[in-house]
Amino acid sequence: DAGAALSHALLPLARSGLLAVAVVWALAAMVLPWLVRGRHLAVDIVLAATWAGATAAGATAVARAVGGVPAGVDPRGAVAGALAGAAVAVAVRHLEPPPPREPAGELPREPSAARGGALP
Repeated sequence: DAGAALSHALLPLARSGLLAVAVVWALAAMVLPWLVRGRHLAVDIVLAATWAGATAAGATAVARAVGGVPAGVDPRGAVAGALAGAAVAVAVRHLEPPPPREPAGELPREPSAARGGALP
């Protein structure tokens, strides 16, 4: 029943501090797309590496602050996970085709009836 699930699964998880660490990772995941924009590879690599270091340090600090790292959890995994996430973010941004750009000084064209657009 729900009471047993709460007392045997969720409460121990909350007491262990792992939920606080998960919040750190969730916030970091929300920030990463704003940092890695796909415009300049070198800038994205530096920002992603900085993000990885901050995320790993933050997750480790929170884990220690809320009661230590639970048995069987290695904080070095936070560094590897953050670096892997940063590498994937940079790769995805730079491997996808860039969005089409309008020539400088021109306004976007209106859809025409010939191309399936709406009539004015």
